[in-house]
Amino acid sequence: MTDELVAIEAKLDRLEELLEGLLSAKRVEEREFLSVEEVAALVGPSPFQVRAWARDGRIRAEKAAEGRGPHQAWRIPRAALVEYRNRGLRTAAGGR
Repeated sequence: MTDELVAIEAKLDRLEELLEGLLSAKRVEEREFLSVEEVAALVGPSPFQVRAWARDGRIRAEKAAEGRGPHQAWRIPRAALVEYRNRGLRTAAGGR
């Protein structure tokens, strides 16, 4: 009986982790703007790749004074994330 309880407890722990992940993703998607790291976590590529997309105009993004120090951080409108999911990346700015 003890082995069964341990297995059930492990499954419950895993379910809690999955639910927390889903709730966290939902909270992120309800905000107007997302960080590069949040977009990367939701769609798969690294934050470096998402920054490159933003810099090249492949995903709609803007710079905002949200980063540390004098540097501005990219922020991506939630609508741009929906656009990416529905249509994919935009053509690179400047025909690249």
